[in-house]
Amino acid sequence: MEWTTSRRTPGGGSRRGSRLTGRISRPWPTGCSARPPRPTTPCRRPGGLAAGGRPPAPGADAVRRRRAVEAFLAATRGGDFTALVALLDPDVVLHADALVVPTPEPITVRGAEPVAQGAMAAAARARFTGLARLDGEFGLVMASQGRPRLVLAFAFGADGRITRIDVVAEPERLRGTEIAVVDPGQAETGGAGELAQ
Repeated sequence: MEWTTSRRTPGGGSRRGSRLTGRISRPWPTGCSARPPRPTTPCRRPGGLAAGGRPPAPGADAVRRRRAVEAFLAATRGGDFTALVALLDPDVVLHADALVVPTPEPITVRGAEPVAQGAMAAAARARFTGLARLDGEFGLVMASQGRPRLVLAFAFGADGRITRIDVVAEPERLRGTEIAVVDPGQAETGGAGELAQ
């Protein structure tokens, strides 16, 4: 995976940090106008959650969601089926576009155990996957040769379990998603390295 090391500072300069390179990112999702959307008319990000300039979930919520996403990735890499099921809502829905597998049509999987089984089947991909912010929310990005190949966007229930996973590999939708890689050692509520513009 290719990394560069440039990050803006409040004073307008730059300091060293990590960011994934290899594409032009856009701060607003695909399907919107050529200008960033106004807060009153939010667009939709790949995970089906409103983007539209909404800030990341604050405080304890953001920490819990980050930990859940990290735990999902760790359980997938380790093939821990029990841990995966525990992280998922019983009625969780996973939606994957046609380029993820690939298949002729998008795939929808429902239920904690089927979704966990699908995650375990993708363990090889998980080795190249890391934590990121997707339009400000914690998710996962898989990269190859410094370029994002697919992302996983998560939604959560009131109890903190994962209720929806959207897996996106379509290039147009990836280009419309702001992806900021989170360094493993970064503070849980800290920022993230932006993708190259």
